[in-house]
Amino acid sequence: MQSLQDSYYNQLHEIHDTRNKMNTILYKIKKNTMKELDDKLTSLKTSVMTDADNCSKLKNELKRLSSSTHNIVDKGKAELTFIASNKCLVNIKLSDTYLKKNSVQVESSLTFLADSDVQQNLSKLSGLGRIVLSINKLSMLEDPDTVFTVQGISEYYDVSIQSDSKSCYINAICVLSDNKILIADVSNKRLKLLNHQYQVVDHCDLSAAPRDICQITPREVAVIVDQDDTHEVQYGSVHVNGGRLIKTRNLRLEHGCNGIAYNLQDLYLTFGTVLCKNSMSDGLLKTVYEGTGWYTVFKCAVSPSGDKIFVTNLPDHEGHTLATDGTVLHSFTDPTLKEPCGIHVTALGQVLVCGYGSDTILQLDSEGKKKLATLAITSDGVNNPMSVCYNKSTASLIVGQSSGNNILVLRVK
Repeated sequence: MQSLQDSYYNQLHEIHDTRNKMNTILYKIKKNTMKELDDKLTSLKTSVMTDADNCSKLKNELKRLSSSTHNIVDKGKAELTFIASNKCLVNIKLSDTYLKKNSVQVESSLTFLADSDVQQNLSKLSGLGRIVLSINKLSMLEDPDTVFTVQGISEYYDVSIQSDSKSCYINAICVLSDNKILIADVSNKRLKLLNHQYQVVDHCDLSAAPRDICQITPREVAVIVDQDDTHEVQYGSVHVNGGRLIKTRNLRLEHGCNGIAYNLQDLYLTFGTVLCKNSMSDGLLKTVYEGTGWYTVFKCAVSPSGDKIFVTNLPDHEGHTLATDGTVLHSFTDPTLKEPCGIHVTALGQVLVCGYGSDTILQLDSEGKKKLATLAITSDGVNNPMSVCYNKSTASLIVGQSSGNNILVLRVK
């Protein structure tokens, strides 16, 4: 269902992009037509000004010769009078010729004749294109309890940038639809966009520390921004072609918020002691589950089907699986899991959880009842992990930690 929703949003953006491209083409056509109109007007104005200048020159020349001729006649100089008279006759002839050519008064006007083919062709279109249904047969044998196996040694990638003022604290990770990676750097109050080689290609400064991230649509993410008096969800668009992050809108919250997850128009938020659901359709915020104390509802994740919500209970070293109405379905504890923080569910339904205090990454079963495997420990480079995310395109686990400038990447199969 989620993949269907994602494909819908992808195609919705494609439709908008197609419309924008058409707008660009029509704007260019309009610009060319306006230029032609301006050029015609300029040409006509130039012609009128040239005619006016010619008339003025002939008039002035005749006045000058007339005055000169009278002066010569008065002085009785016959030879000069003859020359002046000839010049007058030449200019009179030029004036007569010019007046005959321009004897008809012309009133110029400009008319736009629309290209009927353009309008007719557009009116024949019933849409911007066709919607095609593609059906891919998926194996029903894929098991959400398939255990990851770590391959080789851990890899480290530096995600600091020159303008960072502090060491990176990677509190959240999100793999986007185009397989670029968005990380939340709490210390520097930034979102950072990584390419497929885990290099920072862009960043977005925030008003307060980013606590968690989730993807809403293929091109929009929601970020918990929480620090001091700032408590809000900031939405932002991710422009893939340019690798740009642009903030679009905010949802103000009354209390401090730590975690966020999204599934089919429902946004789940953790406030330390409670889990709330914010319906994207009506904007209402409803309490789903209440913990027993501070940070007993720390981070959350939703199963692919949307029927289960997983929350971490940091002080009690537990994980809880909830029904959508808040009923506790299962609780999980294990000696290898201390102070669980980030929790992540893959598209297949595999559950991953970080042990901040135990320096471990565990895989739980899809129900959140038991541990299937300890995937990474201190010797693998795990040090106070805050977030974990599975990148299907590279078959790897990405781990964000509270110290150092590196993310940890574990290749798995």
